[in-house]
Amino acid sequence: MAIFRNGAPVASAGVNFRLTDGSTHTYSGYVEDAPATRVELGGLEGGPVMRVRLPRDLQLPARLSVDICLVLKEPTLAIDFSAEISGDMGLEGCLGVIAKSIMTNATLLGENVFAGVSKNENSGEFELYVTKPYLTNGMFVVHFGES
Repeated sequence: MAIFRNGAPVASAGVNFRLTDGSTHTYSGYVEDAPATRVELGGLEGGPVMRVRLPRDLQLPARLSVDICLVLKEPTLAIDFSAEISGDMGLEGCLGVIAKSIMTNATLLGENVFAGVSKNENSGEFELYVTKPYLTNGMFVVHFGES
């Protein structure tokens, strides 16, 4: 697990990225002006959010690994963790565990980050939302694997 918070206006580090083959069961999020569906986000439901949409027919194994990479700006907050989740809780329950883990890790740094799960009644997709006060931009990647 890695958690990073930067309050400075500019930060730099020597980071080298290399593209590899794409992975199945990897989903990315994007910034929206407001949630598309009803979800509880600590009173910030009317503001910008990061949203990851997952297909309604996504089948998860009983024991799965999940990798989360989340960057929320400004100021920058990065949360990166991997976990194993087991049990017969379905996709919605699994996303709820992820949402709670994101909020718990942010709390370790004293950050007010809110996450929630909703089902889009029009598309049937499950949506994982994350927000924080003054959210302007970000990156959110969720990867599922079998453990």
